[in-house]
Amino acid sequence: MAKWRHWTVIGMAVGIGLGAGHSQRAEAQSLFGQVSTARPLDRGTQDIGGFLGVFENSTGFFGQYRRGLFSQGDGGLQFGVVDPDGGGDVGVGFGGDLKFTVMSAASRDPFDLGLGPRVGFFSYGGATLLQLGGSVVISRDYTVSNGGYLSPYGAVNMRMESVSNGASETEFQIGAQAGLKWEITDLIDVLGEVVLDDELGIIIGLNFKL
Repeated sequence: MAKWRHWTVIGMAVGIGLGAGHSQRAEAQSLFGQVSTARPLDRGTQDIGGFLGVFENSTGFFGQYRRGLFSQGDGGLQFGVVDPDGGGDVGVGFGGDLKFTVMSAASRDPFDLGLGPRVGFFSYGGATLLQLGGSVVISRDYTVSNGGYLSPYGAVNMRMESVSNGASETEFQIGAQAGLKWEITDLIDVLGEVVLDDELGIIIGLNFKL
């Protein structure tokens, strides 16, 4: 089964790279992470983030731009680059997502719960990968001594993937992420995330509130 990793990032969150053939496709599939909690950005607010992802067989850099679009929802755009096999050949990817909050701790629910669609497009070594699916994310904010928040979160991502490399192949994929967001100042968040898939990986990075 092809492998993949999920990532999200600064300015417009994205994925990266797809390799030609079975193993190279695996490298491309894991480039999107959750990198956000279930609580959406307030309407009209925005942030931009930069992230490093390290997996068993690849390393990537990516960015995400998020904006509050609704009273209970936000959206993100992603862009990134990845070296899927350590050989110096770089793949690129673009993506986007919407997130709608269906449960809110601010409304006396036990936690925040969000869900929404995701899309991604990746290119590497003459092959392309299209992802269409969605995510479910759960989180809870805890106030810390400096007045900021510590927010553990978990997510499940499900999607259909179509790879084209001379021939076409489509299959269903599922993965999970578990992370922690720490609001260290009014302007900066630190995030760390573990990606669980055919391969394990970690994502670390910063969000800057604009």
